[in-house]
Amino acid sequence: MPDDALIHASYARNLIERGEWGLVPGIPANTATSPLWVWLLAGGALVTGSVITAVALLLAGCLAALAVCLCRLGGPVAAVLGTLLVASAPVMSSAVGMESFLAVSLLAWLVERTLVVHVVDTAVPALLIGGMVLTRPDLAAAALVVVGTAAATARSTADRRRLLVVPVLGGAATVPWFAYSWLRLGSAWPDTVPLKGTMPGWGDGTVHLLGSVPLYAASWPAATWLSVGLLILGALALPVAVERKAWPAVALAAGGIADLAFVAAAAGPPASYYAAPAVAALGLAAVLVGVQGRCGWVPVSGVVLVAVLFSGQFGGWSAGFAPLRTNWASNAQYAAIADALPDDGLVLNRGEIGALAFFCLDRGCRVVDDLLADPHATDRFVTTWRTEHPWTATNYRFREPHPALPYRYVITYGDRPRPGTSPLGTWPVTGADGRTRLAVLTRAPEGLPSAG
Repeated sequence: MPDDALIHASYARNLIERGEWGLVPGIPANTATSPLWVWLLAGGALVTGSVITAVALLLAGCLAALAVCLCRLGGPVAAVLGTLLVASAPVMSSAVGMESFLAVSLLAWLVERTLVVHVVDTAVPALLIGGMVLTRPDLAAAALVVVGTAAATARSTADRRRLLVVPVLGGAATVPWFAYSWLRLGSAWPDTVPLKGTMPGWGDGTVHLLGSVPLYAASWPAATWLSVGLLILGALALPVAVERKAWPAVALAAGGIADLAFVAAAAGPPASYYAAPAVAALGLAAVLVGVQGRCGWVPVSGVVLVAVLFSGQFGGWSAGFAPLRTNWASNAQYAAIADALPDDGLVLNRGEIGALAFFCLDRGCRVVDDLLADPHATDRFVTTWRTEHPWTATNYRFREPHPALPYRYVITYGDRPRPGTSPLGTWPVTGADGRTRLAVLTRAPEGLPSAG
């Protein structure tokens, strides 16, 4: 599980154990980008007693639901090829524990409910759209494309009218959560929207999602080019699907392209999991076209599938990392650090926070990052975002920033401890890029604004 997946897991645990919506106990936050996924994790943890077990069961459930849906869309061959493709695609297997598998399953079922059923209803597709938006807001673009495709190819005027109402009902289903978030959390959408929207990209600060392929390919060539290959294969399948009037494949491919365009337009840092639903949707479109053709596409899909299944061998699994995972340390290394952290004050971590926050829930320590420790930093991002998007002013009407938090300890990362410091602990950590850093725990310098 990548570091960001453990952020969702921490939210779920805090929700069921303390009734709090936040990453760290006692510190309110609004950074969960997928509330539906957090709720499902929390529900699964209530039943099983473990949020990690809940992740495994939800992963299996999403894939099982996807298999049933693909069987209805293209038959048993499509179910086998498509499900294995989604389960093993590098960009998907790098997002285990995140909402990507739920997103793909909901998208496929929306296609089935709007393009395959004989009588189109409104309730189920509306709930699917609401679920997609609460899973990831950018999925609204894919949902609109799917419903638009279904309306354009509807069998009757009555079906077309019902389909045009579906997005409205789906949006209405999300109103209770967004209203609660607006009034109680200070923003209808999570604070990660302005944060990601105003943060620079990678490299020289200008590299975003679509331009990040060379960066990923430099470290993970097999996993990167296989993911790009699925995008290309799905794009090539789109005109073939249109010619054959294979509308489910058209909807999947066009929906995936719309979602990828939406995420790319946001111009945030290029985390690979942002592209996961689009890659899976386009790959599934290619599978459906191939199964329907039963000549050239099936062998092509099979070859791609076999290549993807073995791509993990080139993606760093033996080092504790999934393909395309960019974390600074493995979960085992973060767990070892959390086990040794003091529990008599907040620890400011100058790096990733998901794994440390999650493992500290058992240890008793509390770890924050710069944004949680100093909410005024988040305010600066929000101010910049509001300036660039004046229409968002109403969204922050009820926002009340929390005061800076007094932290006692700091974890920094580098080649060696900084001169003049007295480390309380050091841990070598090796990232997915193969680089070894030293995590150093020190006391917070006196006189810092956040020190009290």
